[in-house]
Amino acid sequence: MPKKKDSVVYNLMKDGKKVYTGVTNDPKRRASEHKCSGKDFDKMVVDSNPMTKKSAHKKEVEAVKKYEKSKGDKPKYNKYY
Repeated sequence: MPKKKDSVVYNLMKDGKKVYTGVTNDPKRRASEHKCSGKDFDKMVVDSNPMTKKSAHKKEVEAVKKYEKSKGDKPKYNKYY
């Protein structure tokens, strides 16, 4: 049986700048959770086609590391990687 491809990588943006990169299988719910937790962002951008959770997590880690390498720090709300 093929693995479920229901996860996407997304970015939270504030004034055109990335403030968080994450993975979810429900972007609308996840955006609401971020708002409730106090994250300050003005839009969520889905950055991938649906993929397995494992593949999405790998892409998320790579995206955060790439951002950190180019900007000198992680996106504002990313704590790990």
